[in-house]
Amino acid sequence: MIALGYSSFVAIALPAIGYDALCTYALLGIPVVVFGSFTGLEPNEAGRFFASYMPVISTGIAFGMLYLVGRFKMMLRGAVPTILAGLTAGFVAIGMNRIGATTLTGVGAGAAVVAVMAAYVAVRGGKFYDRGAPSEADVAARGRMSLAAAVSPWLMLVVAAAIINTPNLPVFDLLFKKLAMPVEIIPGAPVAVRLFWQAYFWVTVTTFLALPFLKPTRLEFAQATRKWARRAWRPAVAAAVYFAIAYVINHSGKVAGAEGWTLPVPGRNMVFVLAHAAAATFRDLYGLVSPFLGLLGGFITGSETSSIAMLTQLHLDTAAVAGKIRTVGLIWAAASGIGGGLASVISPAKLQNAAAIIDAIGEEGTVLRKTVVVSLAITALCALMTLLWTI
Repeated sequence: MIALGYSSFVAIALPAIGYDALCTYALLGIPVVVFGSFTGLEPNEAGRFFASYMPVISTGIAFGMLYLVGRFKMMLRGAVPTILAGLTAGFVAIGMNRIGATTLTGVGAGAAVVAVMAAYVAVRGGKFYDRGAPSEADVAARGRMSLAAAVSPWLMLVVAAAIINTPNLPVFDLLFKKLAMPVEIIPGAPVAVRLFWQAYFWVTVTTFLALPFLKPTRLEFAQATRKWARRAWRPAVAAAVYFAIAYVINHSGKVAGAEGWTLPVPGRNMVFVLAHAAAATFRDLYGLVSPFLGLLGGFITGSETSSIAMLTQLHLDTAAVAGKIRTVGLIWAAASGIGGGLASVISPAKLQNAAAIIDAIGEEGTVLRKTVVVSLAITALCALMTLLWTI
């Protein structure tokens, strides 16, 4: 975005909030899969609870992006394409879930939005590609690398994602189920690693496959490797720590036995205690609270996935204590996940990473002060929807 001429503020804020639109369905739907691992649901079953929020939340986030760029004037000016893009992404999310391709929602929604926006530009008589006034930097960049080479990692990644997640193809069954690679951290509760299905595995693979097309110099490759080594370990360690916290919370008070870990005294489990307190305090209004708990979890952990891991069991147990059916608990938990995704735009870890990439360390504080309003507003919208669906 810096190369496109945007300010450092916009270059930090827009990618963070733009990622929120389908954060739950980001490449291969990792948050949905993690949600399913804590609820016992298959990805398509879990995705159904998130998909219903998407038309409204995606459109709200699109308006939030315009607000950050030019406040209410820009929101009014861009209302039509914003509504088109938001509703397209949202309803495609619902459609992908209906056809059993939840883990490909990010790919499908992205392609649909591009097609709809292309049609919108064509109807308005706009240009898709204008060679009229390239700057010297544009000419130099075009001379260094063709457009096809520049997008080659993304094209390869999209193709790989489509192949390994297309329904009825054997690759998904092989990588997601047969090569699940379960690890038993808690006795009797194995966790599927699914290394060869994970999105970041394929990001790495396609990056190396694209090197012959990108043709980096030895110096560029060395600089990229040093930056990766300096930055990559922080989010990895953070995710590991917060997943570990989630396991401590969920399994606190349990003792080892012949049949695995059991909970002889429920009052010693942190989730049990918090669920009873939440049910007693908020009762039928808990739907207003769960998205904000997810927002807080995402703010702390820097990840929707980590927020889901930490809070899902709490929402399910709170519903049970309040005498609600399991579906209500799942809706509360999904709303919390939505809130965790909305935290991307206020997460210090994400904003610092964005600022570091463009050498604008310190700018993230300014971004956070302005984006917190947007994240709270959209989370409140999610909370209202959740209350209406569960009261």
